[in-house]
Amino acid sequence: MGKISLGLDYKRYWQHFGRRARLLWVASVLALTGLLSVAVLTAFNLAATPNSSTVANLNSLTPTIAAFGFQNPTTPGLNPKPATISQPALVTAQLNPQADATRLLGIADGFFNNGQYTEAVAEYQLLLQTYPQGQSALAATYGLARTTQQRGQVASASQLFQQFLSQYPNDPHKPLVYLALGDLAQEQGQWNDALSYYQKYQKENHLLEAYVNYKIGQVYDSMLQPAQGLAYFGKAATGSATVLLRVQAMEQLGDYYTKINNTQSVVEWYNKVLDIAKTPSYRANILAKIAGVYTNAKQTSQADTIYSQLAEQYLDTAAGQRAFSHLDTANPNLLDDYERGYMHWLNDEYPAAIKDFNKFLGRADPNTAIPPVANASQTVQTRRAWGWFWLARSYELGGDLPKAITEYRALQSRYPQAAMSPETLWRSATTLEKAGAIQDAITEYAKVAAIYPQSDYAPQALAAQVGLLQKNSSDAAKPVLATLMAIYPASPARNQLLYNLARSYGAAGNMSAARTALTQAAASVSDDYYAMRARELLAQPNATLPPRSTALTHPAVYDAARFQADTNHDRTEMENWLGHWAVTTSANNSTPVTTPTQQLTAAHNQITSDPALRRIDELQQVGWNDEASREAKELSDNYSTQPLQLYFLAIELNQRGQYYYSIEAAKQLLAQAQAQNSAIGVSNVPLLLQKLIYPLDYQNIVLEQAQRNNIDPLLLLSLIKQESSFRPAVASGAGARGLTQVIPSTGAAIAANLGKTGYTADNLYLPYTSIEFGAYYLANRLHDYNGEPFEALAAYNGGEGSVSKWVAAHPPSSNLDDFVENIGYAETREYVKIVYANYAMYRQIYAATAER
Repeated sequence: MGKISLGLDYKRYWQHFGRRARLLWVASVLALTGLLSVAVLTAFNLAATPNSSTVANLNSLTPTIAAFGFQNPTTPGLNPKPATISQPALVTAQLNPQADATRLLGIADGFFNNGQYTEAVAEYQLLLQTYPQGQSALAATYGLARTTQQRGQVASASQLFQQFLSQYPNDPHKPLVYLALGDLAQEQGQWNDALSYYQKYQKENHLLEAYVNYKIGQVYDSMLQPAQGLAYFGKAATGSATVLLRVQAMEQLGDYYTKINNTQSVVEWYNKVLDIAKTPSYRANILAKIAGVYTNAKQTSQADTIYSQLAEQYLDTAAGQRAFSHLDTANPNLLDDYERGYMHWLNDEYPAAIKDFNKFLGRADPNTAIPPVANASQTVQTRRAWGWFWLARSYELGGDLPKAITEYRALQSRYPQAAMSPETLWRSATTLEKAGAIQDAITEYAKVAAIYPQSDYAPQALAAQVGLLQKNSSDAAKPVLATLMAIYPASPARNQLLYNLARSYGAAGNMSAARTALTQAAASVSDDYYAMRARELLAQPNATLPPRSTALTHPAVYDAARFQADTNHDRTEMENWLGHWAVTTSANNSTPVTTPTQQLTAAHNQITSDPALRRIDELQQVGWNDEASREAKELSDNYSTQPLQLYFLAIELNQRGQYYYSIEAAKQLLAQAQAQNSAIGVSNVPLLLQKLIYPLDYQNIVLEQAQRNNIDPLLLLSLIKQESSFRPAVASGAGARGLTQVIPSTGAAIAANLGKTGYTADNLYLPYTSIEFGAYYLANRLHDYNGEPFEALAAYNGGEGSVSKWVAAHPPSSNLDDFVENIGYAETREYVKIVYANYAMYRQIYAATAER
């Protein structure tokens, strides 16, 4: 990876340390105390992110904010130290060398975690030159080796890891060095060395044994000795690891037996994959492999059975469509009219789909009723219902609205309890509305809410009903609106309706009614765009821009100490809230204990002792980040119905830098609360849960780049949350990468503008680079549109050329809401709304409060 010059302001840092030197004689005692505190808090750490899950007393079960501060805990502060040491810093070091070494290590680790590898190397080297002995030197040696490995300097990294083993032969982290050396040897094609290092790890540590067994199996494959790898893949398939790793190992075993034409063993291992794999596309691929094995073995009947299963159950997948094509050529009699119709549907061939679905349903004349099938199994009836549904959709999308309405109504009448019935009735209503049959549409919308009140379509149907009634009579709309308000208080459809009603009232000059509607939308506990807009308009009716955060209005965003104090306060509130409802739920899922405090303690101990959490620690320490993230995902899934465990899991995952899955665990906790009380939403749960869902991850980089580009850090965080949900390694189908989802070509242009050399597209996966580039691009779009976030966000997602057209058609200066609602790309329109709602929530959650 090429070097990226990060453009640090050395003059500013020299002045910073110079001021410290001039004030040192005044603050020496305080400084010494602070440095000693840092030394105590920052133990020797070989991990990229530390594991500091210390349990406090029963009144404070969660780790302190220093451990889980919604950002990488080892990252430096807002202004990271440059890669040279100033004389005043050396003076400080002479006062307390141990504390200063710990401080330098923290800065170096922060650079590493942020992907600032050039700065990390310089800082580790500085620490080793200044303090060549002690725990910090040991950690710096390891950190320097890891950083060199991340920079792609394989030979140098191998040498540094060897140096670590030579200097610290008895260090307990030695097994992790073996794994690193094994990876480096494997990368260089040094297969025997790789095997040796992996096996040395297994002699001393078993936590990641399943992963290492899989690695050894891969090495044997690379050595063209797959038979030797069988035992290791078998161990990986049955070991302690994620479902993903185990099914991958099973697939490797199946692949091996495929090569040697052992059909029985192939099918055995692939079926084991199917026993636990859940993802439809992956299951379809495994079934396709089984069909291929049978075909090669000339067991045509068995192969056709699998191909038929693929065509029937997985036609949405590429493997299913290949199976359809195979059967259509080799054995077309095995395809029925449902499959043919659905294939036409997928290809937007609606007339052909209509013909096939009618044949499937036994109707030669489309104008006659679909005949019932007596004594049919549930499976057959379900398939017929879906065929009928796709028939109605084909009529609708093909433009025959009257026929679509007829089919939707007949289907819902025949199969009122089928899985698609709520959507069927909803589409009947929307099609009636499109056809101009407004009164019939109103009646149909009412049926949706009355017959299927628990479906997601019910609040949307009531909102649509109110919207249609409102055009003729506000009095007729009032009782329906009251029902929507009472039964679905957190529904985004409700808030959109109220906001649009407020706009209508305002346009008609009825300002009192407009304010009432805004007040009702603002009172929602939802965090959707329309609720946020309503709150802002009520707070600042004449404002054209949202209020920007400052250190006064949002002190915790700009001050880590304030953030810690607030979060410690929030923890008590959170645990009291859980004690009122979650302990009962948790007691149903595990052995009941007596008091809420005991249940909280038990849940905390369960999470912190879970071996998957410990595997995450080691996986991250050796740079196996994809595997660590998969462990985090499965942990989140495993505890998805246990609120107390989800609370502690969200904290522990955040502490380890698994930000996305921390957010997911927090959202699952919220869902558990909502299952007991539908009036609960993000805006009325304890602040700590709100902060876990809307975290300040990468806070130090965000603050630095926000200040550098003169943008609101909360707007930048809001963009990151939508773009990547704080996953640095994520990539989109369009090729965008990293936290801020910058497209590589755009990244190259930004790198040139910033004067950075050695840019590669992979740099966008590095947190610092991604946030730096995203902040730069957002700042330029804000500049283009006079600081207007709606237009800037639209340009960030949809491109400046498109925004210019939308602005010309609906100038935001005339009506901001008209501009947003008429953004030409549906994706961009929703993007603007979501990021803006995130921004409003961040400003709401982290606003200064009087009691703190």
